[in-house]
Amino acid sequence: MSLTELSRIFEQRRRDLISLLDNDKHLDLGKQHQLYGAIIEIETFLKTIEHFRKKEQQEEKIHLRRH
Repeated sequence: MSLTELSRIFEQRRRDLISLLDNDKHLDLGKQHQLYGAIIEIETFLKTIEHFRKKEQQEEKIHLRRH
């Protein structure tokens, strides 16, 4: 699975969780905190994916310059 595919999957998951948090006003406070925590974890993971995607692109540019 590529980094782009992974990113798409987790971006959709983040959107779903945000939507659930925004639209379900009957969630108890504990569940709201769990959802918020999951969203933060996904955002951290997405930043990590983006870091490695950029690193991959930089390495490709270096490789192309050498050849």
